[in-house]
Amino acid sequence: QNIDKSVAKRLHILPYVGVIYRLIIEEFSNPNQNIDPLEIGLIMVMCLITARQIFIMVDNRNLLRELEIKNNELVNSEQRYRHIFEVNPYSTCVVVEGKIIFVNKAGLELFGASALEEVIGKSVFDIVPQDYHENIRIRYQQASNGQRTNDCFEYPILRIDGQVIYVESSLDRI
Repeated sequence: QNIDKSVAKRLHILPYVGVIYRLIIEEFSNPNQNIDPLEIGLIMVMCLITARQIFIMVDNRNLLRELEIKNNELVNSEQRYRHIFEVNPYSTCVVVEGKIIFVNKAGLELFGASALEEVIGKSVFDIVPQDYHENIRIRYQQASNGQRTNDCFEYPILRIDGQVIYVESSLDRI
């Protein structure tokens, strides 16, 4: 089970090589035998199938390399984005379907939280007074429809310590 990956990749071709080898040996081992065109056709077909299989394996290996490169680029891009997001001095929250799924350090301070777990999963409507729910719904609807909603609006929020503070916010669809 600890077979080298390159050896394991080469083992896939063995059945084809064996069949071709047997056909060639059987065909050319007896020089006095008449050559049957059907057998020559069979050998050619097996050679073509084997060549096709080799090309497919090479293409698959190249695709896997490309996928690994793209995956690494994506991971690096996400790390850069996350760093920019986290060091942003403005409170920034990511909200999906009304639930907070991420907040940066400045946002934690704004909410009076010391850890992400205190904020993640909370509904926006749990931290905003009932009087402001309709306004928030309208703005979320506008953002989800692609309408421009980056104009700021002010509303109160309830911090974790129970203190009510007013915040200025804008919504953007990502």
